[in-house]
Amino acid sequence: MSRATSSSSSPVREHGCVRCLARDAGISQATSYRYLHEGKDVLADPR
Repeated sequence: MSRATSSSSSPVREHGCVRCLARDAGISQATSYRYLHEGKDVLADPR
């Protein structure tokens, strides 16, 4: 798997903005934020 990079040499996936990641994934910005918050909820669940 290749790593996309931004204009600075940092990987986009580590420092990318949600709008840019949504555009690259082909989903809306609203959907990307929903997925982001769902993922944070899963990680925060103490089970």
